[in-house]
Amino acid sequence: MDALGSRLCVMSRRRNYFDIMADYFNQESERLIYRAVTLEDAEPWSEFFTNNPNLPYMGLPVQGTPLELGKWWIENQFKRYKEHGIGHLATCLKGTNELIGMVGLLPKEIDDEAVIEIGYSLLPRFWRKG
Repeated sequence: MDALGSRLCVMSRRRNYFDIMADYFNQESERLIYRAVTLEDAEPWSEFFTNNPNLPYMGLPVQGTPLELGKWWIENQFKRYKEHGIGHLATCLKGTNELIGMVGLLPKEIDDEAVIEIGYSLLPRFWRKG
């Protein structure tokens, strides 16, 4: 392959990557919508921090009321979006647009290596729904 062909191949791969990432914040499945979080999500997401038996194992670096924790979580996603272009997405039911959880690609560093983790958290009342 000549130099021009190599450049076009790299440009083609790069464009596909950017096309994919442009769609990252606007996805859906048969029953769910995945979208970027907004500040308005803090209140419904605060339910996640109320009577959740898994919170002690999540290693949250902050304490506060459920609403304060919801706002912290949302602001953390804004930071991830800005720094890495990825983060948790609000997961909502189609039809009602009710927030049921968060799911997304999360940048992590493990043993000094940058990795991507698939993370998800559901509001407790949506656990065990299949």
